[in-house]
Amino acid sequence: MLITKKHIYTILVILCIILINVFSLVLVLTTEFGDSKTIVIDAGHGGIDGGVSIGTVVEADLTLQLAFELKEILEKADYKVVLTRDSKLALGDGKKADMQARREVIDSCNPVMMISLHINKFADSNVRGVRVFYDDTNKHKDSAERMQSVLNSRVNKVFVGRSDFKSSGGDFYITKCSEVTSLIIECGFISSPQDRELLLNPQYRIKLCGAIADGVVSMTSNSL
Repeated sequence: MLITKKHIYTILVILCIILINVFSLVLVLTTEFGDSKTIVIDAGHGGIDGGVSIGTVVEADLTLQLAFELKEILEKADYKVVLTRDSKLALGDGKKADMQARREVIDSCNPVMMISLHINKFADSNVRGVRVFYDDTNKHKDSAERMQSVLNSRVNKVFVGRSDFKSSGGDFYITKCSEVTSLIIECGFISSPQDRELLLNPQYRIKLCGAIADGVVSMTSNSL
């Protein structure tokens, strides 16, 4: 068969159409389901909003340290990690501007998951443990329960002596401001001397972040 310029042109047109369709499909999948390699870590509070504190131990400082440590672990697992906050400064002037800036970070990178790190406080210093929270629409309840299960077996059972903590829903801006699977992890109680001591221990923080990372991997590995 003699291949003419017309045949070559037709083949090139067909190849271009195929490539355009493939690109369009990838774009749709990425838009709908997020980039399966990208995780956003939100270090709660910052700037003049230090969050809860006891003495010189401040929530915003702990969450930033945990964010850096979790980022390092996830990057070793070949994830792209974006931090909403990478310094002690807030992201905006005032709480509203700060939260909106965090939402913009999440929207800009279209991640497959967002983890917001916080530290809890309670009047009873005996209350302890790592807890997971999700939005009150129950949209991310299953993911929260899976993460809580990992943290119960890997952290709470070992360091608190309990493995029966349940995830909880609530009206949280950071978990409702995007369509991304979004969880809040309260990494312990600053009001508990035991939890506070653990959170100040680098070796414990690595174990905690390792458990969180394992939870992230278990929920996103199918899409990698």
